[in-house]
Amino acid sequence: MRPIFTKLLILLSMAAYSQQSKTKPVIIQGKFENFTDSILYFYSQDELYRTQRSIIKVNPDGSFYHETSKIKQPDIENWISNDANSISHKKITLSPGFNLQMTADAKDAKTFESTLRFSGNGAEVNTAWQQTNSILANAFKDVPYRRLSPSDLKNKMIELQQYMSHIFDSLLRIYNLPDREPYVLLHDYEVFFANCAYLCQELSGRLCTPTERLEELDSFLKMKKISSLFQDKFLAVSNYRFFLNQYASLKTELSKTSETYFIKEVKYALSIPPKKVRDYLLYNNFDKYIYQSRSYEGVIWLQEKVDSLYSIFSNKEYETVIHENFEKKLAQLKELSIGKTIPDIPLPDSLGALHKFSSFRGKVLYIDLWASWCPPCRAENPALKKIVESYESRSDVQFLSISIDKASSDWKKAVRDDQMHWLQLIDDNNQSMSNALFVQSVPRYVIVNKEGKIVTFDGPRPRETEKVKALIDAELAK
Repeated sequence: MRPIFTKLLILLSMAAYSQQSKTKPVIIQGKFENFTDSILYFYSQDELYRTQRSIIKVNPDGSFYHETSKIKQPDIENWISNDANSISHKKITLSPGFNLQMTADAKDAKTFESTLRFSGNGAEVNTAWQQTNSILANAFKDVPYRRLSPSDLKNKMIELQQYMSHIFDSLLRIYNLPDREPYVLLHDYEVFFANCAYLCQELSGRLCTPTERLEELDSFLKMKKISSLFQDKFLAVSNYRFFLNQYASLKTELSKTSETYFIKEVKYALSIPPKKVRDYLLYNNFDKYIYQSRSYEGVIWLQEKVDSLYSIFSNKEYETVIHENFEKKLAQLKELSIGKTIPDIPLPDSLGALHKFSSFRGKVLYIDLWASWCPPCRAENPALKKIVESYESRSDVQFLSISIDKASSDWKKAVRDDQMHWLQLIDDNNQSMSNALFVQSVPRYVIVNKEGKIVTFDGPRPRETEKVKALIDAELAK
């Protein structure tokens, strides 16, 4: 392992490289045989470390081309397809000046993985990482991670990472890549912070207290010889940003003050010395609360709190973005809030027939937003089925289950398996209904009255049967 100061110099060189390469675009192109979708979603980060989505059009023959100037330094980017049978989620390494070409057979996920090939500028890094993952998958496939003690689990993850870095570096040498160090370091930190996030979730699943989780995480950082988690250079690593939010939440949970959780989060972020990390955490907290707000009054209250805190940002661009986000949210809530008419967005059923919400006027709607991959959602289906059956004689009640699944095949199978015999729709139009109803997670239950006006965005779950029936019966009685 190279000394920490050497890694710092490498990261600094990455930043310098980024400055020199601002005008060099990145090109992603290729052709996927048997690809059934018409678009790919490509995700990159901007200067404020916000996720930016681009849509890549895929031609009928499976070919595609995308050019972007958003990649400012070596980075690992995500690309996603709605065709969950083949390439639902992949990562590629990109750098200014890359012209990466990809080919594969997208018949199914296994075939796609085995036939994916890279060529052009950037092929060496991506091919080496693809081969590294394949070797690691075979070498560590039988490790019982969930049965290991926290100490053994941390040791095993460090062992895996060291093995990964060695393989990746060796393959890049074989491919004669001259500037391999930035890529080795980038992937090293990407995997390490992914392991940090996994460790945090695993310890939570084992019902460890926040204090116990923090102790284990801090010791894991020391094992990696990271002197401080809060370093501006790490912000370019997406898994670092994810873990940073986990870590900050744990710290906030341990606060003993009687202040609101929002104020606790702000105060913790302000205690972090590096300016970029502090700005990022503050912005992330503000943006999270704006996004989750469901009432006009709640957003106004939050805006008043945040207005007094703008001066704490070192980067004033965050202030502009937050102000814009507030304006957008307030405009949304003016259009849609409790008492407003539900958006008349047409959604398809399993046969492709479209159903508009205006067609249900005169009926009380109980809307179940769910997904096949969501265990809590499906755990509610037996109770929901009984409620549906108890109203079968009423023509003025309509139960709707709206899936947010990407793959219609998964949705249809879950409907069959759970015997969901009431009306089933899927929100396959870029999650337009979910976005309109401010759905950040599922399950979610929405009740609409006979006039098509929203009664609640966050109704009781079916297992709270009496509460559900009371709300429905109150609307029926009006």
